[in-house]
Amino acid sequence: MLKKTNHLRLLFGIFLLTTLLLTTGCLPSFGRNDSAPAVETPGESMELARRESVEPATDAIAENDATVTKSERKLITTGNLELEITDLADSEDIVEELIEEYSGYLSDSRQQQLRDQRQSHSYTIRVPADNFSALISDLQKLGELKDKQISSQDVTDNYIDLEVRQKNLSAQEDRYRKLLNEAEVVKEILEIEKELNRVRTEIERIENQLERYDDQINLSTIRLRLTEPAPLFNNYRLPETFQQAVQGFITSIHLIIIFIGRILPWLLMLVITIFLGYKVISKWRN
Repeated sequence: MLKKTNHLRLLFGIFLLTTLLLTTGCLPSFGRNDSAPAVETPGESMELARRESVEPATDAIAENDATVTKSERKLITTGNLELEITDLADSEDIVEELIEEYSGYLSDSRQQQLRDQRQSHSYTIRVPADNFSALISDLQKLGELKDKQISSQDVTDNYIDLEVRQKNLSAQEDRYRKLLNEAEVVKEILEIEKELNRVRTEIERIENQLERYDDQINLSTIRLRLTEPAPLFNNYRLPETFQQAVQGFITSIHLIIIFIGRILPWLLMLVITIFLGYKVISKWRN
């Protein structure tokens, strides 16, 4: 009988201990979802949206880096070409034909006369990057090459950074719009609208910068200068030489007259002083 009572006490104790553990949550609860997300307040949601625009999207950066390794890099190519050519009138038509042939366009042109009376024509040409080398090669055939410079600027890293920032800001904009639809307090609505305007302004700025990059990458720039050759006897033209000689002679006479006019009074004073001194000394000796 005593042994049976001890068994009952032991079972009762185990039951109490199990009940205590279940009520305090120490035992794992089956059928309960511990990963259920907590409800975010509007302030917490806005702070999370701000962090999304600041923290770099590492997955997006890695994805863009992988894309660049498979495709061509972002290069801005510029060429400067200076040629000496005999007939500038005919060359102007040829240059326009070449630009049209390679699907480019003339961005700027200028005609001027140099100090030695030579004529010079300057062109700024925009041409698709794939046709850049071919157009440079054909332009060189127009005359004698005097100078040639080609440079390429790699803007791949800057371009990728702008794309990643644009993606983060777009995600932030979507989050703010969702918060705006859920907001009910006027203060929260005004604050969210302020952040939306800030994000939209930054997105538009990045879009404009990407468009400028695309324009410079897709269309290369060629600065072409065509100049007439220098005359063979440019430095020995008789009329100009004679005129310079006469002008130099007149200038010399003018300078001599000025010199005499300035020195003559001093010469007269010196002569008078010497004469008077001579008279005084002669009288003293006698």
